[in-house]
Order: sequence, then structure tokens, then C-alpha cells
Amino acid sequence: LESNNGIGLFIDHISAVIWGFAAMRIISIISKLVSKKECLGLGDANLVALGGSWIGSEGLAIATSIAFIIGAVYSLTAILGRLMEPSQPFPFAAFLAGGIWGVWCSSPEWWWIH
Repeated sequence: LESNNGIGLFIDHISAVIWGFAAMRIISIISKLVSKKECLGLGDANLVALGGSWIGSEGLAIATSIAFIIGAVYSLTAILGRLMEPSQPFPFAAFLAGGIWGVWCSSPEWWWIH
């Protein structure tokens, strides 16, 4: 959502909070139904909502994509290296925070250009 006025920017960031939180809760509920375990906690959803208020909807989409990709690479590497059991939980918030911080430092436009 490209907007030069404050109202458009405000709506973009508020919608990122709502949709980011809702998406993470839906992922959490579905993964709990499938695996019978808590896979994503409420803290992850809260962190995504906070990130959405900070970097907006476009930035949040990039940041969560980065977090999921790096989290998947980390867990696959740890499982294949026998450093972690396949069902062992690990804190996902670090990957979310890293993605949010990385997008904030470079701006969302940089990720689309490069």
C-alpha cells in the first residue's frame, strides 16, 4: 500500500497488526490440530503483530517470509546434523525478530529491488 499521507500509512500499519496476528494464530491452530502439539505460541503472534505496527504490511510479509525460510533451514540443518530431534521445539521468535529487524534496517523496497 503506497501512500504519502498519514491516514493511509496508519491504515496500512493497523491492517498489518490485525492480519499478521490473525495469520499466525491460524497457523498455530491448524498446526496444533495436525500435530496434536503447540507449534507456534501466542508470543510469536504478538511479535508479528508488533512487527506489523512497526514496518507495515509489505515489510511484514517480507520479514515473516525471511523468518520462515531461515527457521526451516536452521531446523533442517540441526535435524540432519543430529543436533536436534525432529519433534523438538525451538524458539521461532529469534527468526521473527531477525526478519523484522532486517527489513526495518534496509526498508521493504530494498528486498523487492534486490
